[in-house]
Amino acid sequence: MTRDIIEDTRINRYRSAVHALQVGEFDTAVGAGREDALGLLGEDLNNLAVTLRRRFDELTALLALSEQVGAGLFLDHVLQCVYDSFKAILPYDRLGCALLDKSRTKVVARWARSSAPHLSIRPGYSQPIAGSSLAEILRTGQPRIINDLEQYLVEHPQSESTQVITREGVRSNLTCPLMVQGAPVGFLFFSSNRPDTYREAHQDLFMRCAAQLSVVVERSLHYEELYTLNQRLHAAQASLEKQANTDALTGLMNRRALLARLDGEIEELAKSGTELAICMVDIDHFKRINDTFGHLAGDAVLRHVAVTLASTCRATEALGRYGGEEFLYVLPAAGRPEAERAAERLRAAVAATEIAVGERKLRVTVSVGATAAAAGSPTSSDVLIGAADRALYAAKMLGRDRIQFEPTPDPPSPR
Repeated sequence: MTRDIIEDTRINRYRSAVHALQVGEFDTAVGAGREDALGLLGEDLNNLAVTLRRRFDELTALLALSEQVGAGLFLDHVLQCVYDSFKAILPYDRLGCALLDKSRTKVVARWARSSAPHLSIRPGYSQPIAGSSLAEILRTGQPRIINDLEQYLVEHPQSESTQVITREGVRSNLTCPLMVQGAPVGFLFFSSNRPDTYREAHQDLFMRCAAQLSVVVERSLHYEELYTLNQRLHAAQASLEKQANTDALTGLMNRRALLARLDGEIEELAKSGTELAICMVDIDHFKRINDTFGHLAGDAVLRHVAVTLASTCRATEALGRYGGEEFLYVLPAAGRPEAERAAERLRAAVAATEIAVGERKLRVTVSVGATAAAAGSPTSSDVLIGAADRALYAAKMLGRDRIQFEPTPDPPSPR
């Protein structure tokens, strides 16, 4: 094969490689061959293929990050994306993010991931900005490379964060400032377990990554502030609703909440074909307790009885203070047998306890009136409570500390 034919073959191979690079086939191997002018051209094409592959991977990762930035509301989620997706093109074993506090006098670790088994600098770790090397990064807005942290620690033995991070195994670090509308808000730390890892060539990509994340930082801080405020509003609303539905003295449901629950169970009664029972509980001789020991003792007795009754209440049932010394107990899907057993359970639980009033021990009893509505029977809260009240009155008349049952009256027949 003549020299011209050989050179033509090499030129055609190079042209094919150029066409492949033009369509994105960056893994094309050209093969340099002899060390002549064409061989050097082949070597340049090989280097170009490597550079284009790296640039393509970088742009792909930045595009993926941009999509995450567009979709992500929380900084932590986007940082996890960076940690997972950039490792193939950037040298780091650890990625950390820290933000300035509101006073801008401290930097606080916000997020970190590492290949090390344990993180030495965890979220919440903070250090003052004044006197630290981070102050210079804030002033200039430029990244900083430290390629030998052990030597840096020898020269700056007072740097607590360097002491901590080197114990984790980190040996080199690139710190990028996070900027929002031209003002620094924090830092992004790329760290490697090998010394002499970072070059100025890395800074451009790191800073582009940091610029993308700065958008998320700004949005995330506003969103998280709104989210926190919304959570507080929900908590305040829940607290107000609880206060509106809770008896302040006993901590049980109040009359308003009890009647709403009872009305709901009555509606369910008409649809489900199950029974519904209630018990009206009254503390015996409560006026005598108030007159003899005072109203503070009476309040203590009310709280004690409430706790005792609540200890017997099942999750599907409802118990609350109906008024004065009376309590109402609602038993869904319960008929007369269940109502009588529940009434006796309530009575016995109170009778078995003692209440300390000053230096004395009081034994308190309750009387219980129970009633039940038949399955599918049209009724109302007034009808049920009226029947339970009559049963309670009967229990009082028969000597107290006892239970009595009265059936719910049938509704009047239509004319």
